[in-house]
Amino acid sequence: MLSAIRNKSKGWVAYLIVGLITVPFALFGIQDYVSRSANNSIATVDGEDIDINIYYQELNSQQRNLQQQLGAAYTQEIDDAIKQTLIESMINEKLIENYANSLDIVTLDDEVKSVIELNQAFSVDGEFSQDRYTQLLRLNSYSPAGYELAQLKSLTREQIKRNLSGSAFMSSIQIDQLNDLASQQREISYIALNTKNYLDQVSVSEDQILDYFNENRSSFIEGRKVKVDFVELTLGSMDEPESPTNDDLQNLYDDNADLYTNLERRRAQHILVESEELANDLLEQINQGADFAELAKANSEDSSSSEEGGDLGFFEKELMGAEFDEAAFAMNIGDVSDVVATDYGYFHIIKLTDIEAETMQAFNEVEE
Repeated sequence: MLSAIRNKSKGWVAYLIVGLITVPFALFGIQDYVSRSANNSIATVDGEDIDINIYYQELNSQQRNLQQQLGAAYTQEIDDAIKQTLIESMINEKLIENYANSLDIVTLDDEVKSVIELNQAFSVDGEFSQDRYTQLLRLNSYSPAGYELAQLKSLTREQIKRNLSGSAFMSSIQIDQLNDLASQQREISYIALNTKNYLDQVSVSEDQILDYFNENRSSFIEGRKVKVDFVELTLGSMDEPESPTNDDLQNLYDDNADLYTNLERRRAQHILVESEELANDLLEQINQGADFAELAKANSEDSSSSEEGGDLGFFEKELMGAEFDEAAFAMNIGDVSDVVATDYGYFHIIKLTDIEAETMQAFNEVEE
C-alpha cells in the first residue's frame, strides 16, 4: 500500500521530535504494527474483540505523556479517569469504524498519501522526507504499511463524523425561539451594597481565614510575571545600516561555529526482534561467523530495513533513541553490539559499518 511514499527518498534528517507526530498508532491499527498475543480482550463490539494488549499499550503511552506534563500533580484520580476514558474512546472508534464499513465508505490511498506527506513531522526543509518518515516509524517499532493502514481507518472514521456534523439542522421553531431570545428586553431592579459599610459587623477568626485559604488555594495562585526593559526603534529613527566588514563577518562566524558544524554521523545495520531469547540466539550465531545481513533479512521485524540486510543508513546522535545511541556511538567499525533493549519491548543487535567524522564548513564557504 502506498509504495509511492516509501519509494520517494529525500535527504537525511538532523534531528527529530517524536512527540510531534499525532497519529492513531493505538486505535485498532496497532495490531498491524506489532504482533502480540490476542488471547484476552478489554471489550467486545459487534462481536469483535478489542485486544487488551492494544489497550495497555495506548494506556501506557497516555500515562507517560501526562506524567511528564503534570509531574507531582498527576494523581490516582487522573489515572483512573484515563483508563475509563480510553476504554470508551476505543469502543466509540470501533463502532464508528464498523458503521463506516456497513455503508461501504471508502478512503482512497491518494488521500492517505496526501495526509502523510503534509504532516510536518515528516518534513525536512518544508518537503516530505522518506528518511524521516521511516525513521520515526522505526523508532516506535511500527512498519510503514501498518501506519498507513491506521491512517486509512482514521480518515474513514473522520468521514462519518464530518457527514454527521454537516447534516445537523435547526427547525423553524428552534430558529424562532433563538430570534425571540436574542431580541428580548427585560426590566430588572437591583440594589448595590457597599461592603465597607458592613465590615465592622463581621468578625472572622484567624483559624477561619486559614481554613478558607487552605480550601481555596487555587484561587490565590498567580501566573508567572516578568519585568522587562525595552527600547522601541523605528526605521525612520535609524541611520542607514553600514555594510559589514570582513572582520564583522569573521566574528559572526566564530561566535556561531555550531551553525556551520556537521555533526558526526554513523552508519549501522541492525536486527530488531520482539523476543529476547531470539535476539540472544541470533547474537550467538553472529559471533560464530553467521552473515549479519542474511540474519537481518530472515529475522528482523523492521520491514523497512530488513530487505537491505538491516542497513539504517547514516544517522546522528539523538535520532535513534538513547539505548541505541549509547551502543552505536561507543563502537568501532565492524563491531557488533550486545543485545540492546528498547523502551518499546523490542531488542536490537547493532553492527557499525561506517563513521563520518564531525566537520566544519570553512569561512569562505559560508561568507555570502
